[in-house]
Amino acid sequence: MLRQISSNTILGLAIILIALSTVALYTYLEERRRIKIFFGNRPQISLNRVYERYFRETSVSLKTFEETMCIIENIIGYKASILRPDDDLAILCPDLDLCQVIIRLGRELDLQIMESIRCPLDARVDSLVRFVQEARTIQEETATTNHA
Repeated sequence: MLRQISSNTILGLAIILIALSTVALYTYLEERRRIKIFFGNRPQISLNRVYERYFRETSVSLKTFEETMCIIENIIGYKASILRPDDDLAILCPDLDLCQVIIRLGRELDLQIMESIRCPLDARVDSLVRFVQEARTIQEETATTNHA
């Protein structure tokens, strides 16, 4: 009797393990498919080229852009060189919590998130980069005013 229970238990555990492996494989393949649909055949380009193409004529500094993109890359797990300003991280990563992204950007870049920031904020790469730049600009202006 003990041998039957043991064999049945092992068989049951094996079935559960196979089912979990199947779900994990399906999830992985779905993620890969979603990424392929999202990015298509988009080429990877250097961050300098992305900056030159999309941000050079704005108030965003290269340093702010590169640092923000590095943090975004770490958060979402995709190379920054494949992202573009109009990419919406909420679509790319549906489980992403925008508040957590903002908190992490603030913490890692030593920003003090202030109510005086007026740029619109959403989950687009462009929005996050501009948010960081505006926070830095306000922080620098506040520091300059306080030292004067």
